[in-house]
Amino acid sequence: MAESLLSYIALTNSLWLFPNREGDEPITSRWADAILRKAVDRGGLVVKGISTHSTRRTFITKLHRNGTDLYTIKQITGHQDFKSLEGYVEIDSGDRVKGAINAL
Repeated sequence: MAESLLSYIALTNSLWLFPNREGDEPITSRWADAILRKAVDRGGLVVKGISTHSTRRTFITKLHRNGTDLYTIKQITGHQDFKSLEGYVEIDSGDRVKGAINAL
């Protein structure tokens, strides 16, 4: 994966993974949202409710379910506090309780 990213960066000649048209800054979240919405529409996936927000929630939830602690997730995602991060983590309390008991 690292090789793919390095190849992409060399190809775009930018410091940013998703650069703006000039290549001197990253694309804006508004532009990223427009690109994703267009791709979702072209793929016939509009009914799935895919958005930048839903993909962010999925990313954060998967990190948490795979054992990444909330402090690290907060650092990765740039959330200012745990209260704002809390809204992004989907927790199945039944599985969490079972997992905690099984860890004993």
